Amino acid sequence: EADPMIVRLAQDRNAYVVAADSDYHLYDLPQGYVPLYFLKLKALKGSLYQLDDVFTGMDAKGVALWASLIKYNFVKLAKLQNFLSRTLAYDREKFESWLNSTEPDEQKRNLITTEWLLLRFIQQVGSSIAYTELIELIALDDRQKFDQIRSNYINVIPEASIKTKNGKALPAYLDRLFTTGNLDHTILNILISRNVLKSEQVNNAVYFQILRPIIQILLLSDCSSTELGNDSQKVTFNNQLYEPLAEIKIQDFPSLDEISKMSSADRKKWLVYCVQNALQPSINMNDDEIHDDHLAWMCLLKLWWHKGKEQTVLKKSALYAMIVSYLTHTLLHEHHESERSQRHKKITTISEPFLRYSKRKLKKRFPFDMCSVLSQKISKHGSNHFENENIKGDLHEAEEFYNVFYVGYQLFDSPIIMPKVHEYISTLTYELAIAFTKSNTLTRNIRKRLFNDNLLLMGLFEEIKSWVEQVYQPNLNANESDCK
Repeated sequence: EADPMIVRLAQDRNAYVVAADSDYHLYDLPQGYVPLYFLKLKALKGSLYQLDDVFTGMDAKGVALWASLIKYNFVKLAKLQNFLSRTLAYDREKFESWLNSTEPDEQKRNLITTEWLLLRFIQQVGSSIAYTELIELIALDDRQKFDQIRSNYINVIPEASIKTKNGKALPAYLDRLFTTGNLDHTILNILISRNVLKSEQVNNAVYFQILRPIIQILLLSDCSSTELGNDSQKVTFNNQLYEPLAEIKIQDFPSLDEISKMSSADRKKWLVYCVQNALQPSINMNDDEIHDDHLAWMCLLKLWWHKGKEQTVLKKSALYAMIVSYLTHTLLHEHHESERSQRHKKITTISEPFLRYSKRKLKKRFPFDMCSVLSQKISKHGSNHFENENIKGDLHEAEEFYNVFYVGYQLFDSPIIMPKVHEYISTLTYELAIAFTKSNTLTRNIRKRLFNDNLLLMGLFEEIKSWVEQVYQPNLNANESDCK
């Protein structure tokens, strides 16, 4: 992430920004932004966008306000939706007609509608009034951080540095993550106010266990040897005070400077350590043969399965639905045109354990016609009109685990691939989970009715399920004929 640095260079040198990143639409650039995809290199001709071309009638402050609210989790989606429910847009019918025809997933439609209504609200009232009203939705403890992020879009370089509990500037490593928008504000809360998660997030003691190593590393960065005896080493979680540094040997933990110099492999080990710390030794990680493309997500599922609410039949249905949704999104959905050409190349034989292979290599095993057939079968299986509050609760809890796990993922600078929430929790996931509750032979039903007896899909499903639940993994093999 080098957006602010590149924007500053463009401003200093009165230059164009040519890139393949739509985030540059959010900045007021002197010459504008040229999407690389549309640029004809030989002729040096392409589409040129200024801020007003995309955000009609909005100034840089309004765009910064919009971007800061949609890219960072300062306001819960439901709260923002409630606030925007009074916004009247002249072109809403046209917008909804377009959205319904282009986006089949209801969850994504709700999110896009909220982003669009926020845009219309700021356009209607102006950036100053919009800021005055919207800032009231943000918790008092978060407003300084919100203003800091908002100013980054306008001034690129922050006007004032954030100070920690002990009056220190952010360490260089964290400052880089913050400036590029890759620092969860939970980390800033710990450094500034010593509060671990907001009150509405605190409903499971395991969240503190997951974050404990992160808290310890952050406190060590802010507390000198003379400050270790005062209250600045204490943190508040669920209205109780804790002293995490009293539980460790300081020399056993890396400094932030040491983390910044670590290889991605070493940063991954520390992320996995956070998971193991929460799971305790009784649950074996055994992650040696899991590719980095899958590991973060599977760690997250393992945490949720063993440390979330009670393991019920309904929770198992939710688990299986998330696995199917992940495999569907990862292997059966088309993403890039380049993948189309890749799938025509010679396919090599693969064998179990299948999780040792990258997403890209696994995806080559599925021709486009097969992807279409399987995707339709899976979507059709999830089509129902029933409601189940317990399933909703299980999926919501899984999403909360994602948010907590993501704090550590960001502190260790994204050492492995982390899927977006919608890749495994969506309307389809919810509908599949409900459908699964009605099956007496669930695994057989998934194999026959969803996966068409495809050994690779079923093998991946069994490997993920077994690793998460920590049960025996059956031996399955797949070669070129398995996907024909």
